[in-house]
Amino acid sequence: MFVANSIAGGIRNAPDRHRLSALAGILFAMVAVMSLGTQAAHAQDWASIAGGERRIVFYAPNLSDKTRRSHARVTADKQTRQEVSIWRNMSKGKSVSGIFLSEILGDRHYRATTSLRKVTKTWNFFNGRNLRFGKKHSTGNKVDIVYYIIVTADKFNCIIFHQYLGIAIHDGTSAGISYLEGYYCVGENEVISDQEAKWIVRLIGVKGVGVPDRPPAE
Repeated sequence: MFVANSIAGGIRNAPDRHRLSALAGILFAMVAVMSLGTQAAHAQDWASIAGGERRIVFYAPNLSDKTRRSHARVTADKQTRQEVSIWRNMSKGKSVSGIFLSEILGDRHYRATTSLRKVTKTWNFFNGRNLRFGKKHSTGNKVDIVYYIIVTADKFNCIIFHQYLGIAIHDGTSAGISYLEGYYCVGENEVISDQEAKWIVRLIGVKGVGVPDRPPAE
């Protein structure tokens, strides 16, 4: 089943235990689809989406819509919409990426978290690789403040990032009503400079919140 293969190929473990259970639900959905096939509960099914249905926008270099696969669902309690996009192409000169967006539809907030490194535990790309982390940085993009780290994963140089969207209660326990996380890696032995990383995370957007200008074609 393509939905199961796509999600299983991109997402491995449940995220940080301090996030809402809705975010961890992506792992449950993966297991349900793989185990139950077409008998998986319809409310938990991931549907393939394309074009105008996608909320996630990412204009990073060498990512092609031809290799992009996107799926979305509304959780069984109707409280959260989740979307995932994965770009797979490790041929020479190409890059690979994955972004997950979870948007709360009810009157709730995500709890604040600072464990940016744990983004690598969400995505299968990093499984079994030797990881070396750089310093944590932040900048603004069209969505909000985005936090990011340059990571070396074996011979690949990557950026991991996360950010919260929407209304936040600034009491130290609540960060926003939506959450986005992901990664971007260039080809083997290619380098991502600090300046390039800052520019790349500014190319992340969410339709209806903020969308960056598309860079001119090289």
